[in-house]
Amino acid sequence: MCEVNGRAVSRNQLVVAALVFMVFIMNHSLSSAIQPLAKEWTFMVYSCADCDLEGFQLGYLVNMAAVGSTAEVNIVVQMDRIDGFVSSYGDWTDCKRFYVTQGLTPASENAIDSLGEVNMGDPNTLLDFLNWAVQDYPANRYFAMIIGHGWLDGVCPDSTSHDILTPLEIQWALNQVKSGLGVEVDVIGFEACQHSALEILYELGDSPEVVIASEELSTHWPYRSILSDMVASPTMDTDVLASLIVDHYSEFSWMGGPIMTLAAFNRSRIPEVVQATSTLASILRANLTTFGHAVLSAASAAEHYSPIPYPEDYSYYTSCRDLYDFAIEIKKVISDSSVQLAADNLVHAIENACIAEWHGTAHPNFHGLYIYLPADEDVYNDRLSVYGQPYSFAHPSWTQNTSWDDLLFQLFKGLAGGLRSREYIDGYRCTTFDSDNDTYLDALHIELDISTDGESIDVVLEGCLITPLGEPVDQVSETQTIDGGSTTSDLVLHTASEGEEGWYDVRVILYDEYGIVEDEIYLNQIAFLPEEMQHEVSVHDVMPLKTVVGQGSLAEIDVMIENEGHFQEYLNITTYANGTLIDMTQLTIPTQENVSFTIHWNTTDQSKGNYTLVSIIEPVEGEANITNNLRLCAMEICITLSGDFDADHDVDIFDIVRIAGIYGTGEEQQQYERNCDINSDGKVDIFDVVIVAGNYGSSW
Repeated sequence: MCEVNGRAVSRNQLVVAALVFMVFIMNHSLSSAIQPLAKEWTFMVYSCADCDLEGFQLGYLVNMAAVGSTAEVNIVVQMDRIDGFVSSYGDWTDCKRFYVTQGLTPASENAIDSLGEVNMGDPNTLLDFLNWAVQDYPANRYFAMIIGHGWLDGVCPDSTSHDILTPLEIQWALNQVKSGLGVEVDVIGFEACQHSALEILYELGDSPEVVIASEELSTHWPYRSILSDMVASPTMDTDVLASLIVDHYSEFSWMGGPIMTLAAFNRSRIPEVVQATSTLASILRANLTTFGHAVLSAASAAEHYSPIPYPEDYSYYTSCRDLYDFAIEIKKVISDSSVQLAADNLVHAIENACIAEWHGTAHPNFHGLYIYLPADEDVYNDRLSVYGQPYSFAHPSWTQNTSWDDLLFQLFKGLAGGLRSREYIDGYRCTTFDSDNDTYLDALHIELDISTDGESIDVVLEGCLITPLGEPVDQVSETQTIDGGSTTSDLVLHTASEGEEGWYDVRVILYDEYGIVEDEIYLNQIAFLPEEMQHEVSVHDVMPLKTVVGQGSLAEIDVMIENEGHFQEYLNITTYANGTLIDMTQLTIPTQENVSFTIHWNTTDQSKGNYTLVSIIEPVEGEANITNNLRLCAMEICITLSGDFDADHDVDIFDIVRIAGIYGTGEEQQQYERNCDINSDGKVDIFDVVIVAGNYGSSW
């Protein structure tokens, strides 16, 4: 026996107590041992492939697997697929989670969890994914990569559920992770179009330290290069990683062309940009009666998103304008000191917030951040949006806490009618031509019909020729006076004969006397340039008006000739019936036109029987393809007795019945048969019946 704290305790009791204590220590140590060890990074990919981007996103996962998770970096992916776009990797169509190891493929058997069909546009789905990634794969820092379609209203439209994640919903999910798990997401990257908007960055809230997104299209992030850097130097500073991502993206810009952009922003400095934007908006709004024309002019001049993929929605896409460039344009047109200072403060705030920025050559005046800024009241508050809402509803925090929407409302609902003169582009015609006589089409002539609702006014027409990849190659401006009604104006745009061959786009903008955009059009793939000029003529059709002709009558044959080449041509066309020449025609045909003529073949000296027709164009000098210079008529002409409508070599009761059935019809009526109109006067009448009756009973 021994004494513990004044109490007698047996030796056995002490042994038992010691054993219990040892078991507690072991259990605690074992529990600690099975907890996942925190790594430096967890790269969390929220991949909404429930849309037409399915194939791309499967490829992205494969690129991530080229690096794979390591001892310091977790790579986890949640991907929701859809039926009907691609069938690779087993064509699974639900939502699965993957822990990405080196060489892994997105096959169903490689998933660590299957969730069934989920709504990727639901913030609860995003929250569930973030909670899972943080709890199961803890790390010192977290990178949330959100992949899907995107625009100002939101990201990841789910084609099955018809829902979209709004910026406020993403903020809510981030805040829930922070309050529930005590974890903040350090970086958010958007492989989604048009997500580097001030409205979006503002409404994401305070959680992400860094936001990386594009003002333009966003596609093909170089995940292999990005993750290789992260794995090689997992402890690098977050800003350094963000800069490397922008650098790598610029190196891969050839995949998207010169319109591509990417920027990384320090979220903690975005409030300064918001305050500077709101201050500038308040000053402009307070003086709109003085500055109204200048504000619209600056908005018109500020660089905007390229509408290349969606030319039919040009006005909407050009409403997304670079905020930095708008401030620069405001400084050019308003000399007021308070406006100059406010614009300078906005420029400096954007520069201070930007960690890294890159833009392709098609956007020389992009600086990483855009804002909703239409130049037309018809577009304001009536934006194209698949799942979105009008501006004030889609961005409630932004519109409640800043003056920007108040400026837009005053500008477009209050003063717009008095600021604009309203001119329009009513129509256009485009023709390519050889500008330097080297036999290459290298220029485009655009004839424009323009009109005004008001009095006579001088306007400026600006035209831009754009390569297949979106890069401007020529730009011209012409001043035109509209005389109070309508007029026609001409623009000529050029490309080099040795330039990049392909289909070129054209943008035409109509400015009023203040430099305000009054109308604009975007013509997609309007001209193939440069193109070597060709001689290319063809017989398009040979068509007899009648397939049964009475011997001695005139057989009328329509021939259509096409000139698809680039030269006016002088042609010799010969037509044969069973190898016998029946017509020679000479004609001049302009480029890119067709000409028809009618052959009147006298069948008096022709034997009865069936005749095959063929028309032939004599090859022109320099014509490379002559296979379509000959056209064989698909129908034969039967020369027979007048009245032998069924061409069975006699005039009998069947022919009488046939003409009787359509007697009295004219060529404007559906029942009319041209073969029964023997004298070709446009109607089946008594004169045709007399001819049939005269030959009744005859045969050959």
